[in-house]
Amino acid sequence: MTTWLTCIFALVFAAAPPAVEIAPAGNLYLFSQGKPIVFSVTAKLAHELRWEVFDVDGKSIRKGTVAQAGGGGLELAPLPVGYYELEIRQEEANRVRRAFVVCPSQQSRRNPCFGVNFSHVTHVARKDPKAAEAMFRAARQLGFAWVRGAFTWEDVSPREDVSDWRIADAFVEHCRQNDLDVIGALFYTPMWASTAPASITGNRRTKYMPRPESFRAFCEAAARRYRGWVTWWESWNEPDAELFWKGRPTSETSDEILSDLAELSHLAYEGLRAGNPDAKVLAFGATGGSPNGASYRPFLRTMLEKGAGQQLDALAVHYESDLEANRKLLREYNAPTEIWVTEIGGGDRSSPLGHVRDDITQTMRQFSRGAKRVAKFTFWPIGIDSDMSLYRPDGTPRPAAAGWAIFNDLMRDATPLGEINLVRCVDTGYAKAIAVKTPRGPLTVLWLEFAKRATCELPLAGGEVTIVDALGRSVDTQVQNNVVTFELGVLPVYVRGKLSAPQTPPKYPTRVTRRSSVQKAPLQFPGFEGDVEEVVRQSAGGDGHWWSSSDTGEATILLEYDLDSRDPGAGKGSLHVQVNKAGDWPCVEQILPVRKTHALGEHGKLAYRLRGKMKFKDVVGRGTFIEISFLDKNRRRIWPPSPSTYETGTRPWHDVDTGWAPIHPGTAFVSVRCYLGQAVGEAWFDDITLHSAIVRSELAW
Repeated sequence: MTTWLTCIFALVFAAAPPAVEIAPAGNLYLFSQGKPIVFSVTAKLAHELRWEVFDVDGKSIRKGTVAQAGGGGLELAPLPVGYYELEIRQEEANRVRRAFVVCPSQQSRRNPCFGVNFSHVTHVARKDPKAAEAMFRAARQLGFAWVRGAFTWEDVSPREDVSDWRIADAFVEHCRQNDLDVIGALFYTPMWASTAPASITGNRRTKYMPRPESFRAFCEAAARRYRGWVTWWESWNEPDAELFWKGRPTSETSDEILSDLAELSHLAYEGLRAGNPDAKVLAFGATGGSPNGASYRPFLRTMLEKGAGQQLDALAVHYESDLEANRKLLREYNAPTEIWVTEIGGGDRSSPLGHVRDDITQTMRQFSRGAKRVAKFTFWPIGIDSDMSLYRPDGTPRPAAAGWAIFNDLMRDATPLGEINLVRCVDTGYAKAIAVKTPRGPLTVLWLEFAKRATCELPLAGGEVTIVDALGRSVDTQVQNNVVTFELGVLPVYVRGKLSAPQTPPKYPTRVTRRSSVQKAPLQFPGFEGDVEEVVRQSAGGDGHWWSSSDTGEATILLEYDLDSRDPGAGKGSLHVQVNKAGDWPCVEQILPVRKTHALGEHGKLAYRLRGKMKFKDVVGRGTFIEISFLDKNRRRIWPPSPSTYETGTRPWHDVDTGWAPIHPGTAFVSVRCYLGQAVGEAWFDDITLHSAIVRSELAW
C-alpha cells in the first residue's frame, strides 16, 4: 500500500522526499469511526520522533513519541468523526504534516441523490491504475452513491484505427466493485475526429464539433459495451459557454453554434439508443447560468426550439442554476422536467472552511428544490479549478472530504421538506434553514448569511436537541424555556430535534450596495490620441500602454489595428481594429496593478467599472465588447471576467459599460480589454475609462 500511495504523490506532486515520511494504513488517508488510526513512519536519521495531532482549527488534541527510534509504526486510539492533521517531527528542522479524515462507519444504504465527479481520474489511470482504483474505494468510503465519469473518447480512440477500451472497462469495473453507479459523460473529441482544420489549435477536443458519423458510432459502441452497467449518459459539458463548445469552425453566430449542438444532441440520442434501447440521456451539463446561458443566449429556449427537448430524458445543469426557471421552459416545450445538478460546490480559494460551507449550502438548496441528483465537483485535483477538489495535490484530503462524509451519512434516507422560517433567529445577519425528514427523526440544516459569527436562538417544540457542525463537532448549547442558544459561525450546523418554527414562508432581507472612495484609474492613452507606435506597443505585456493581446494574455496576429482620427467617439482619435478570419479572442489590452486598500471590513470589497464608447461595422460571430479581467500575481486570468454586452452587426458610436465588478480573491492586476472576439468585421473604441470604488453591502428588511 505504501508503494502505490507514493506513486500517487509522484504523479501530482513531484518533490524531493522529506527526511520524515508518513504513509497511512487507511485508504487515501481515510479511516473508519471506532477503529485505530495507523500510520507507518520512516526517518532517515535515528533520532527520536515526536508526533502531534491537530484539529481543523490548528488546535493540538494529542501528542506523543514514536515508539521505535528511526521510524516504525504509529497507532492512535480511535478519534471522533472529522478532519485532522498529523505532524511528525525529527528535531525542529525536519517535520512533515499530513491530513486525514475519520469517516462514519460504512453503511450499505446511501442516498442515491449524491455523487462526485471523477472526470479527471482517467488521467491518473493511464499512469497508475492502482492509484485510480484507490480513489473509487475512497469515494465509496466518503458515502457517495455514484460517480460522473468522462468516457474519454480520446482514451478509447487516440487514432482512428485504434479502439482500446481498457481504461473505460477498468472505470466501470471499479464502480461495480465499490457499489457505485456510473453516469457516463460523453465529451472530449480526439484530434482525428474534430471538424476543425489543422490551423486551429488549443482546446480542440472540447470546443469543436466532432465528425457526426464518428461521434454517433462512439456513442453507440459505448452504450452497447456497457449495457447493464451504465444506463445514464451525459452529452457534452457546459456547451452554453464558449470555453467548452464552439460548434463547427464555419459557424459564427450563436444560432449557428447552437444548431450544431442540437445536431450533436440528436446524434448522441440516436447512437446511445441504438447501442442500448434502455439508455437514458442527460442533456448538456449546462453552466449555472442556465436557462439563459453563459456565452450563447438564450441557451435553453433556443435548444428547445431546435427540438432538443425530444432528445433528452433529463436536463443536466451545474452549480446554482435556477431549477424552477429551467423547469418552466421544459414544461412549455413538453420536454421531460427531471433535472440533475452534475457539478456543484466551492473551493479552498475562499478558505478551507468556506469550501465546506459552499458545498453543503449549495447542495442543500438544490436538493430542496427538487434536483434528482447532485454531484460534487470534483474528487481529484487535476485540470482547472483544482482547489475545488476533495483532495490536495499531495494526496491528502481537504476538510471538504470530511464534510461530505458526514453529510452523506446524515442524508442516507433523507427527504427534504423545504425551507423553514428561522430567518431572525440570529442577532446579526440572518439565517437560512432547510428541514429534512429522516428515519432517525427530524433534522434541520441551518447556516448563517451576511455575518461570520452570531448568537443563535432556536425555539424548540419539546424533546431533546443535539447540534453538530458540518465537520461533525458537537456545538456547545444552552437550553432554557424551550429555547436552545449557541454560537453559529462559518460552518452550517445540523440540528437534530423538533423545532417550533413559524408556519409562514421565510422572508429574507435584500442586500443594498453602497459605493464610496471612487477613483479614476491611471489608464494611459484612454482616448487613443498620438502616434500608433507609442500608444499600442508589442512589448512589456501591456504595462502602461496598449498592446495586441488575447483572452489568454498572449500576443496575437489575428487582429489588425490602427488609430483613426476621421470619426472619433470623443476627442481627436479612436482605436480601430479589424479581424478578417475568425479565430479565438483577440483584443487590445492594458494592464494595471490592483489598487491598494486598507482593511475593508466584513462586507467591504474593492470593485472596478469600465466604460467607453464603441462603434462597429459588419461584425459577424460572437461579437465586440469591452471587458475587465482580474489577474493573479502570475498574470493568469481569474475566472470569470466582467464584459459589456457582446454586440454584432453594424452600429454607430454609443456608450458601453461593464457595470461594477468586485475583484476576485488573489487579484494582483487589472486588465482592460477591447475585444473583437470569435468574430470578423471592424470595430472602433474610444474614451475608455476605468474607475475603482469601495463597495459595501447592507441588509434592508
